[in-house]
Amino acid sequence: MLFLLSLVYVGKFAIENRSSLGQNLDVGPATLILAALLYALTHISSSAAWMAGLRGMGHPLRFWTGTRVSLVAQIAKYLPGNIAHYVARAGLARPLGVQLSSSGLATAVEVIATLIAAALVASVALALSPEPIAAIDAALADRVAPAVFVIGGAFLTIGGLLRWMRVPLRAVAAAAAWLVVSFLLIGLSFHAIVTAVASVALPPMSTIGVFAVAWAAGYVVPGAPAGLGIREAILVAWLGPMVGGGAAIACAALHRFVTAIVDAIAALVGYWLLHGRKVGNVT
Repeated sequence: MLFLLSLVYVGKFAIENRSSLGQNLDVGPATLILAALLYALTHISSSAAWMAGLRGMGHPLRFWTGTRVSLVAQIAKYLPGNIAHYVARAGLARPLGVQLSSSGLATAVEVIATLIAAALVASVALALSPEPIAAIDAALADRVAPAVFVIGGAFLTIGGLLRWMRVPLRAVAAAAAWLVVSFLLIGLSFHAIVTAVASVALPPMSTIGVFAVAWAAGYVVPGAPAGLGIREAILVAWLGPMVGGGAAIACAALHRFVTAIVDAIAALVGYWLLHGRKVGNVT
């Protein structure tokens, strides 16, 4: 329901701002290439985060072997359910000697590390550049305490489960560190497009903080393929008051287009590397 409502909201927002949407979509190729390259680098850091979890489970993979597997599997995140890429990754890693149970635990490590990284990046970025918070201060005023309570409870619950499953904390910390890099890179990728589209200059930390919140929301909502709809709804609702409705929807649409193209290319490259060359073994 959240996924469908988000799509409706984004569509309604686009229709209401259609008069200014077209002119905001005129972005030079240099900006799109820069955004694409920054996002492409996140595939390496995200793969490293997954391998950090595997290493904690006692199943280390060679770096480029794990990266090739991750590149192929990540395209499945566009399937409904938002979990197919985890299943695909586990299936591709199994012939390399990684047990499904270990893949499952490594995925649990990655999920909690993702939430930790998103919270760290968003909180630090918005503390350094609080303009976005001021833009929606009234809307958030009555919701901060419940959100903190729910998020804190979720962290304690998942942390308790990981401790019960004897997952090393160093594996979570290593995965979170790599994912902080991913959030910074993808935030800068989005900022490159915002800078080219919006007539109002936003500090990089503002854009990175807003995007981290939007990305994390799309990540945790089940059913939204690659956060589709959820991420865009938060971006247009939050950026709209700061850069204008037309610019906000243009930024969200362009970045989604760029990331989808990069994901497709990454999957093709990963497939060629995985099947066109001899795959390394588990170290």
